[in-house]
Order: sequence, then structure tokens, then C-alpha cells
Amino acid sequence: MVVALDELAALGIDFVSVTESFDTTTPQGRLLLHLVSSFAEFERSLLIERTKAGIEAARRRGARIGRPRVHVDVERGSAHGKARGSDHGERGVARAPSAGFLSGAVASA
Repeated sequence: MVVALDELAALGIDFVSVTESFDTTTPQGRLLLHLVSSFAEFERSLLIERTKAGIEAARRRGARIGRPRVHVDVERGSAHGKARGSDHGERGVARAPSAGFLSGAVASA
């Protein structure tokens, strides 16, 4: 955000927030903007650090990180000659709600 506001300032455009007290036309407003953005960057860095530490701690405890693996029987799908995506119910995978709408729109076009 600071970079974008610096680019606007280089073009002669000042920023005045209606909801917060950011006003880049005054030295106090610029100071407040930089202080808030510094705290936001610090908070983001802490969040990333804590997340990484939490993932490492979970791995040390033996937890599996990420999406669970799903067994897909490729031979069964191709052996029955089914079109791709036609056997959602058999595999226990839900069909996207918009899939029917989109296929109907393509068919009618």
C-alpha cells in the first residue's frame, strides 16, 4: 500500500482516507500511514513465523500436513468406457453445482 501511495505521490496525487485518519497531505498523516504499515508488516511476519513453527511442531508430533490422499482407480474408470466426470457418485465425489448449469449453457449455445 505504501508503494502504491508513493507512486501516486510521484504523480502529484495525495491520499486522504474518509474512514481513517490517513492524510498524506500533512507530515503527521504520512507518519501515521508509515507507522500503521510498519505494524502491519510486523504482524504479518509474526503470523508467518508462528504458522511455520506450528506446522513444524505438528510434523514432529507425526501429524500429516495437507490435504488427505484419495485413492483413484484409473483402470476402473477407463475400463468401463465412461466419459470423464460422469461417475462422480461412484467415486464419492460431489459434482460442482455450476457444472450442470455450464454444460447446459454450452449445449444451448
